[in-house]
Amino acid sequence: MTKLLVKEKFSKIIEEDDLDFLKQLHNHLSFKYEGAEFSPAFKRHHWDGKEHLLNKKQEFYSGLVNYVNDFYIKNNRQLEIINQKLPIIPAKSIDISHNLKKLDLVPYDYQLDAVNYALDKDRAIYKHATGSGKSLTAALITAQFGKPTLMLVISKELLHQFHSFFSLLFDQEIGIVGDGICQIGNITIASVWTLGKALGLKPKDILLDDISSDEKFDESNTKKIIDCMKNAKIVHLDECHIAGAKTIRSIYKVIQPERLFSYSGTPSRDDGADLLLTGILGDNIHEVKASELIKRGILAKPMIKFIYIKGYAKYDTPYQTVYSDHVVNNEYRNNILVSEAEKLINKGYQVLVLFKVLAHGKTLLKLFENKGIDTEFLNGKDTTKRRAEVKENLLSGKSKCIVASMIYDIGIDVKTLSALVLAGSGKSSVKTLQRIGRVLRDGKNKPYVAIVETMDDIKFLKKHSLIRKSIYETEPEFVIKMPKEFIEK
Repeated sequence: MTKLLVKEKFSKIIEEDDLDFLKQLHNHLSFKYEGAEFSPAFKRHHWDGKEHLLNKKQEFYSGLVNYVNDFYIKNNRQLEIINQKLPIIPAKSIDISHNLKKLDLVPYDYQLDAVNYALDKDRAIYKHATGSGKSLTAALITAQFGKPTLMLVISKELLHQFHSFFSLLFDQEIGIVGDGICQIGNITIASVWTLGKALGLKPKDILLDDISSDEKFDESNTKKIIDCMKNAKIVHLDECHIAGAKTIRSIYKVIQPERLFSYSGTPSRDDGADLLLTGILGDNIHEVKASELIKRGILAKPMIKFIYIKGYAKYDTPYQTVYSDHVVNNEYRNNILVSEAEKLINKGYQVLVLFKVLAHGKTLLKLFENKGIDTEFLNGKDTTKRRAEVKENLLSGKSKCIVASMIYDIGIDVKTLSALVLAGSGKSSVKTLQRIGRVLRDGKNKPYVAIVETMDDIKFLKKHSLIRKSIYETEPEFVIKMPKEFIEK
């Protein structure tokens, strides 16, 4: 009988003699990347456009065990599953109740349920809406197991944010690895950028969703960092939709956790790589939706207003030209968005304006300055100190408007933000919900927030606008107002 040897990270099929069926399984454990047919390698017939997750040794990521077993059952074939995972040794939980009380933090029922959900899981995905309190959920799970823990984050903001929060909750020195710092603790918050550098990855391979990092790295810390990765028994991965990136896959090969927990409001992918994410993260999903939290008053209710922008482009105009002409350098569009932001500021809103291209951000900033509106400006080149200063200005109410690049797409916890102007367009479901999540936090003190969107009636971008609209429509508590000029064809 065919056997499936299940281990912590990779599992293996043995004694499968049917080569034709193995080919079927090989195909079953493959997926095609969206747009792969446009790549030079595909056009030259050097690549079939697919990622194959079953290797020549018949090994695959252990998160796909159920997926493989179901395939055998569907094909009426017997498969003996043999669990070869090492036994988990119980540890003493860490009591953080006194610090929770001191900070006036009362965990929500879904956060306590998340802890209970983790008890019998060796890996789980927490699909919790942005603003649900994932940092507290991760801290509660960390305290529950009381073992050497590694928390993986993808930005400098998140690195310091998690480190500060965990330091308040735990009566021990919390380690931090990243942004030029290397301090190892029993609980360590680490930047995946720095871990990738410790593993010898080239800068181009440490990219995550086209976001780069300028973190400093000291080669002398390499062994300490790798030892920290190997010694962690509990590993958390924040913003886990990036799990398919080479950086995370390289880290996965090194870590040896008893349990792997991951977090994202949108743990799925638009490029077809969901199968890969399941392989690394597993298929146990604990979900908390934004609409559920809006009903409970935990998150604010977004009022999304689409502005109609008529476009003009030739049929054969490439995407980059359309984007440059219609978004970056479109005086009409830019003036409308800045005027919408100005109206919100005058009504008492604190406004976040997001852009994708630096030149676009600078243009928007100049328009705000021309109107006499004191505006903060941030992009990926700004220092940690400068980013912290801007955040404090927003939290204190000193600043009423910020124009920011994609560094404000994820992980920024500024509860005072109450309006969002999405100036950059785009079609990613992950980024769309992440961006809107920047202003949904703290629903108790701001029941409604304003979102300014664009319905760009032009080649490429019209489709992207409709995709974003359809993403918003998945949340019944999101209120969407469409422009009267727009008629869907």
